[in-house]
Amino acid sequence: MPFQETESLTLRAYDYGDTSQVVHLLTESSGKIHVIAKGARRPKNSFQGPLDLLVHGRAGFYPRPKTGLHLLGTFEVLDAFPRTRSELSRYYVACHVLEALHEATRQEQPGRRAFALGLAALRVVEKSRDPARVVPVFHADLLRQLGTAPRLDACVSCETPIEEVRSARLSPTHGGLLCEGCHPGDRMALEVSPEVAGRLAELMVLPFREGLQVEMEEGVRGRVRGLLAGLLRFVLEKDLRTLRWVGQ
Repeated sequence: MPFQETESLTLRAYDYGDTSQVVHLLTESSGKIHVIAKGARRPKNSFQGPLDLLVHGRAGFYPRPKTGLHLLGTFEVLDAFPRTRSELSRYYVACHVLEALHEATRQEQPGRRAFALGLAALRVVEKSRDPARVVPVFHADLLRQLGTAPRLDACVSCETPIEEVRSARLSPTHGGLLCEGCHPGDRMALEVSPEVAGRLAELMVLPFREGLQVEMEEGVRGRVRGLLAGLLRFVLEKDLRTLRWVGQ
């Protein structure tokens, strides 16, 4: 297959042999791909040094579909997010974005929307006064992309409108809110106040940039963060190690 070029984010990198690397890239055109960067760890190489995590670049690669490990030919660094690398709180949030993207995407599947979300999130982390603000909005957008956004307008079991529910609980198992008559017996269902439910509903429909503008009191924001993180863990069926670095 012919040589291909695409913008990418470096998600993971491993040493391979004495001089090479295996790198997982989230690309704009090809989704998540695995590449081998031959000679990347030699003192003189064509990749501007060994490839590192947390880099937005332009990757050129030779597809090798039979092996699933493509050959990286060129890599141009577009942004290495220097402020994020120099401040631990920012770096932790960025690492969580990368881990979540890695676990939520499949190799060789279309990934344009995931790439755009990841790049937008990392750019906000780089510049924002409050980088942790990115986390719940990023989680909401990622859940939406995965097709697993919870139902928040009515009880998912009996269809009672949320406005008529006195005591709602959010159930990862059922994929949304349960009313007081339907949640008994669901041990995973967590109590949700009307204000928290309202903020969750906003984040689940707003585009990423607009979601960042949603104002919440700190207690509400913390509850929303925890619920969205729990939903993502349930959907991915995996604990994300970096969550504890960003306060979850």
